[in-house]
Amino acid sequence: MIYANYYAFAYLGTTAGFITLGVSAIACIGSLILFMRSKTLDKVALKKNITSKVDRTAADQVKVGDTGVAITRLALIGNAEIDGNIVEVKSMDGFLNEKTPIIVNRIADGVIMVEKKKD
Repeated sequence: MIYANYYAFAYLGTTAGFITLGVSAIACIGSLILFMRSKTLDKVALKKNITSKVDRTAADQVKVGDTGVAITRLALIGNAEIDGNIVEVKSMDGFLNEKTPIIVNRIADGVIMVEKKKD
């Protein structure tokens, strides 16, 4: 279509070029409308709902004041081992390196917030 428009403007004149441009625009819009109405997208669309849930049994056993060790680097969020359970935690002290001793400060909406343990 691009070459047809170029050819019409370059070799047939501006009138033929604008006619070709108009027909091309109508053809593009028409084919887009037909494609949207053809239900082709419905055939390839994901229609299954995800019903699985994250296992939070280990996080339910954690209480405020429990101590543990950061397993991964806590770049605000990471994993920690608290009372033998590996859970996802959020650091309140910013970035903490792995193997840093931590203490649970607060639990809000299932998010375990920890801070560096003071010696």
